[in-house]
Formats: sequence, C-alpha cells, structure tokens
Amino acid sequence: MKRRLLLSLCLVWIAGMSVAQIAADSVRIRVETSSGANIGLDGEVSSTNMLTEKVAVGTHKVVVQYGATFVREYDIEVKADGQHTFSFPLDGSLKVASVPSGATVYVDGISMGSTPAELKLLGEHNLRVVQDPEVYYETTERVHVAPFEELTRSYTLKKRPPRLYGMVMANWTTSGVGGFVGMCRRFGAYARFASSLNGLGFGKLSPRSATDVIDNGPGYYHKDDAFYGQVTGGVLVRCHKYLYAYAGAGYGEYAQSYVADPDYDYYDRPDICPYGSKGCAVDVGVIFKWKALLLSGGYSTIVGSNYPGGTRHNEFTLGIGFTIHKKNKQ
Repeated sequence: MKRRLLLSLCLVWIAGMSVAQIAADSVRIRVETSSGANIGLDGEVSSTNMLTEKVAVGTHKVVVQYGATFVREYDIEVKADGQHTFSFPLDGSLKVASVPSGATVYVDGISMGSTPAELKLLGEHNLRVVQDPEVYYETTERVHVAPFEELTRSYTLKKRPPRLYGMVMANWTTSGVGGFVGMCRRFGAYARFASSLNGLGFGKLSPRSATDVIDNGPGYYHKDDAFYGQVTGGVLVRCHKYLYAYAGAGYGEYAQSYVADPDYDYYDRPDICPYGSKGCAVDVGVIFKWKALLLSGGYSTIVGSNYPGGTRHNEFTLGIGFTIHKKNKQ
C-alpha cells in the first residue's frame, strides 16, 4: 500500500514538473498580414489578418491566404528571448500621377497625400483624385491591387468651364453713389450707374463763357452742391479666378453750380452753372473676387463738352458686393 502511494506521488510530481517545463518553454506570439487576407499558425487559420497564440519554443509554420487562389507558407523560429511579433504583408504598390500634379488622392474617402504618390494597398478600393474643385473635375476609379502587384495610374484632369457669376455691387464715387450689375463666365457684360445725392446732373448745364464767370466776381458767389449723373455699360472679362476687369462707355453729366453769397444779396440773380461736363463717359476698373465677396476699384471720365472750356470731369469709384452663381454639375 505504501509502495503504491509513493509511486502515485512520484507520478504526480513528474507530471507537474513536465507541465511547469512546458509552461516555461512557451511564448505568446502574434502573427499578422495585410488587411483583407487570412493568416494561420500550425494549421489553425484565423478568419482575420492577425492571430495571437501561446506556442512552444521552436520552429512553427505560418500560412497566409488571400482569396481562393493565393496561399503562401513561411517558417518562423520562436525563441524565449527572441522576436514575438511576426509580420507577413501582402500589399501591392499603386503609383498615382496626375496632370496637373499636386492633386489630392483619396482612398475609400481617406486622404493619402498628393500626386505623384505611391500607395501600399491590397484588394478593392475606391480611388478619387481631386485638384481645385472650382477649376477641375475630379476623377474616380475602382481599383483592385493583388498581392505584390505593381500598378500605375495616370490621370489628366479635365478643366471645368468657369462658373457663370452674377455680380451685384454698391458703388461710391467722388461725387455720389451708385450701383453695378454684371454677369460673366470668361466674358460677360455689365452696367453701372451713379448720381449725386441731391439729384442727377442731367439738364443742369447751360453754356456760359469764361467771361461770364469772371464778371460775377469772386466772393459774390460760392459753390453749391454739384449735380452728377452717369450711366455706362460694356464688357466684363475674367482675367483670373480671383480677378475680373471691365471697360465700357455711356453718357454722363457733371454740373458745379454757384449761388449768391448772402452777404451780397444785392446781387439778385438766379443760380448759375459756371462750369461742368456732359456727353460721352468712359469707364474702366477691376474687380477682386474672394468666395462670394466682391471688391472693386475704377475710374471714369466724361469726355464730352466742357463748360466753359475747362478740363473734363473725372471720377474714382470703389465698390463692394457679392456674387450669385449656380454650382457646376459634373
């Protein structure tokens, strides 16, 4: 009886020592491959691209599967104090170029850098190449990259036609206020009007000689509010996506009136217009566009008749406004 008990104790001790030795010789390792593939270890295949197992020290076999046809095996050596993570990537290479270069490359909606770009991919992916969306159409493609395959894609991005912009601005001029309306794609047209706050100058001019003005005598008459009015229209040109220019012609009048000085009321005479301009008006300017905001600066001059033989009337204009447009469809 004692012998049997002693023998049982010996067997239990030997088994415990064996288990302890196996545990001491076991190492937890991780094997992984590219997303979309499956990996296995010593015949046990994972349904994902990674597998973590506790294995004995020694040689083990790793199998990597992709799809129904691609299978590759690898031998690994596991050491107690060695490498515990083993990676077996299957990624292929996708080189993407574009004209113009510098376009952003999106893979499955995620930005992957700018062209020219070299990407490590495996499997089916949605590829999108985007340059300035206001200038170029984007390009999309569904690509499949097999294990270790090297693909090259080159895209020539097609330019969009410039958007058709409607433009509305308020203008401030040297002598009054006004408005500006226009419409332009690459080329377009505009109309601009301006007047003094106290009324238009149309019909205010009467031809008088220089002698008439001098005969009135300095100090007896002083300047009243000027009367100004102008309507012009012409061509609007897109010079750059941020810059437009316009030039046109129309009709304008400017009349600087004088009234009697109240200190000299014995000069009982009606108001007179000692000088002014009327006739053809020429208009030029530039418009800066940032998003929907418009800022403009311009110059106009009345090149018609001058009274009484003075210089033609000039105006400088500043404007602020906004654009109205409909987005381009692809």
